[in-house]
Amino acid sequence: TFARVLGTTHIRFEGKVLDGVLRNLMNRINDMNCVKALESISKNLNKEQLDYFLQCLKDGLKHNDENTRYHCAKWFGTRSKKWSQTQLSLAFACLIDRLTEEENKYIHQLCAKSLNAILMRLDQGQLPNALEKVKDALSDQSKYIRKVGADLLIAMIKRLCKTQLKDLFSYLIGKTFEEKNKCVRYLYAQAIQNILREQLLVEKEQVSIAFKYIQKKFNGKCKKVQYSCAESIRDLARHLNQKQLNIAFKLLLNKFKNKDEDKLVQCSCAKSIGNLAQHLNQEQLNIAFKLLLNKFKNKDEDKL
Repeated sequence: TFARVLGTTHIRFEGKVLDGVLRNLMNRINDMNCVKALESISKNLNKEQLDYFLQCLKDGLKHNDENTRYHCAKWFGTRSKKWSQTQLSLAFACLIDRLTEEENKYIHQLCAKSLNAILMRLDQGQLPNALEKVKDALSDQSKYIRKVGADLLIAMIKRLCKTQLKDLFSYLIGKTFEEKNKCVRYLYAQAIQNILREQLLVEKEQVSIAFKYIQKKFNGKCKKVQYSCAESIRDLARHLNQKQLNIAFKLLLNKFKNKDEDKLVQCSCAKSIGNLAQHLNQEQLNIAFKLLLNKFKNKDEDKL
């Protein structure tokens, strides 16, 4: 067949001819020969030709046929290695937009996978636009889309500059208090923790906001968020004033002493108490030492 020939030869198409060939193959994507032909052609396209392929993928994501959308979502990730930064940025925005409309969970997962692949290829100049698109996803009504957005946000953190991280920190604090889904809240908590680990939040105002967030969420219902808060106290410790250190110590101590508390949360509290040690007074050190020693001697607390 014609598709089979296209898939096994190195015929060069240009302009409208290339566009026509790509679209004809896309319309017959349920034929595996057409799939192979598209994959073969896409490997050998130059920068200008890739524009036609990218547009074809963008249109394919809106196609009524699920199989077409499936392959297009996949190719956005697997065929983007040679794309320019402009093409990558357009592809990223297109996939984010598709997430809000796609109902097929498998295509949804492929969009998320391709977004991660493209994100890793974006340079610093394209990250601000990508960040804004991710924020759009975080404002979506669907918890699944917000989860994808939160995952992307976590992946971006190490690549953001100091100013972007500070702005993102304040943004996430607000989003965390608004978020009703505990899974997404946990991802926000992870993102906040990762920002704190970058050790860039040295201004008193930022530290104060972070600590108030930890205080509130540490006594919440979600154990994963509590665990993340305990970890965050360790990362924030060197920036806390004495009053905040005293409060943090009491928070950790109360969680650690509670026999009914989740073991992972208790373990995280134990580690954080150890990290706070150099900032504690003698009385606090004595209390912590006795408590840790008693837990250590308790045979029922093997893991802890």
